[in-house]
Amino acid sequence: MSINQKSLLIVFAYLAFYPTAVFSQISMQQSEHLLTSSGLNSLATSTPGCDGETTSGVSVQRVKQPFADCNSISSCKTANTIGAVDHATATFTCKDNTCYTWRLVSRATIGGVAYEVWHDDVGLTWSARIINGSTQTFNWCHASGANNGVGNAYASNDPNDYCDSSSYQNQTNPISLCKEENYSEVLYAKNSKGGLGGWYLPTVNDYLLARKHGIRRVLGDMNNEWTSTVYGDDTRYAWYFGSGGQFDSIYNRNYYYYVRCVTAVVVP
Repeated sequence: MSINQKSLLIVFAYLAFYPTAVFSQISMQQSEHLLTSSGLNSLATSTPGCDGETTSGVSVQRVKQPFADCNSISSCKTANTIGAVDHATATFTCKDNTCYTWRLVSRATIGGVAYEVWHDDVGLTWSARIINGSTQTFNWCHASGANNGVGNAYASNDPNDYCDSSSYQNQTNPISLCKEENYSEVLYAKNSKGGLGGWYLPTVNDYLLARKHGIRRVLGDMNNEWTSTVYGDDTRYAWYFGSGGQFDSIYNRNYYYYVRCVTAVVVP
């Protein structure tokens, strides 16, 4: 194995364990974390959605509607079971004839808004949408935590001058909606994460796998959510997960869209 091949393996391993390092710590000029349109089409075809779609979405209905607040899988099941009907466990068969199961990890009703955290059957847990007061949409820099502040976590140069600009990111105390930093966990994301840690902004691959396993049947508010994956042909843009379960659009990273986080930590 050549030195270059060994270097690439190290980079891939790093990204697998630290997917928040989209611009930070590894230069965004490297192509391993970028995705072109042709690359996306290939990924989408190999991981079709629960209802058989590839890049074009179809409408789906939510299969379960929890009604009681809770803070663990066991307590959620107990609190959300009426008779023999468990509203905290979503089990269904997709068009690939595979049965998938999602479990409610936590639910908190705050200000009339129900924040639900769900665990899939491949070991990932998905947060509720990040909401800060009346603010529900954020730019990509805030979602990912990317910045170029001296001494800050994930600081790196943004060649498009988005995330290293004070117009789109606080360079002194950067906003990082998914990654646990004291300022973001307390001010922005506490209600949406169910007390868990290890969160990061999902990649396109995370969303594709979750779509294959029926995430839109479980979370009823999936709609135009940022991914951490940058468009390979023009790094001004990043991919987002559309309301129909597709990735057929990219947007400037300074635009404002919804944010949801994912973690692989063991759930209670």
